[in-house]
Amino acid sequence: MEITFNKVVVKVSTREVDGETQYRLTDVEAGWKELDGVGGELYDWKKTDDYKELIISREISLFNERGRNGGTWGDEEALYEYTSYCSKDFRRACRRAVIALSKGDVEEAQEAIGKVVIPQELVDRTKLAEKKLMNRIREKGKSGWFTGLRKPIYQFMTLACKGATGMTKKQIEPNKKNSLVTSLKKSGYQHALGAYCTNLEQIVLFFDTLQIDDYHKIAALLMVETEQNWKTLIAKRGAVPLQNNSNLANPITNPDCYVYCSVEDRAA
Repeated sequence: MEITFNKVVVKVSTREVDGETQYRLTDVEAGWKELDGVGGELYDWKKTDDYKELIISREISLFNERGRNGGTWGDEEALYEYTSYCSKDFRRACRRAVIALSKGDVEEAQEAIGKVVIPQELVDRTKLAEKKLMNRIREKGKSGWFTGLRKPIYQFMTLACKGATGMTKKQIEPNKKNSLVTSLKKSGYQHALGAYCTNLEQIVLFFDTLQIDDYHKIAALLMVETEQNWKTLIAKRGAVPLQNNSNLANPITNPDCYVYCSVEDRAA
């Protein structure tokens, strides 16, 4: 699992003991210290009345060990309690998530938590989705307006990113050395990692019936505008031109030429 403090990603070690997952709270403490955090050390937390109550009521469990993988380990409840203690950002994200869930807004809750917690399962799933996409494109071979093999891989990964964030990798983080997953995590877009992963998986499925040179069609399916698919998107979004003109203006450059309405309104 990875936790974010002010856009700094901290990897938290995990282990399985008797079928239960334990988390190394010492990793959280180290990440907090890197940000010059004050008063957020494990020693300070253990002196609080809140901590003592949690231990007495057995709501959390902690384990102190020495050696190579030593330090303070705890269960999932302990992980969230300690992280909330030393990070206001984490605590506020949890509060926003609870409020969103109380209103039935699951997506908003996931976005709030996604800004501070990145499950390792999601990172692994995303990397696997990237690998599957690369292999699928290699199977398809060179095609259409693409030249070379690296370009379509880059184009479709960028497409998945733009569908998730509205931005390309270069816009999110100019550093070309980082992977897209790393760029999303380091640039405050970690909450979009799930959407990016889903888009990658969808593109792989689209290749069952579409080809590499169907890039603009696939972009339209992901609701991403390009210079060649905007008419399709206009229709999907329920927009009609303000004037009856067969030479439709491109909404990318002339957005005021269109008015958006429902399907019922268009039928009328």
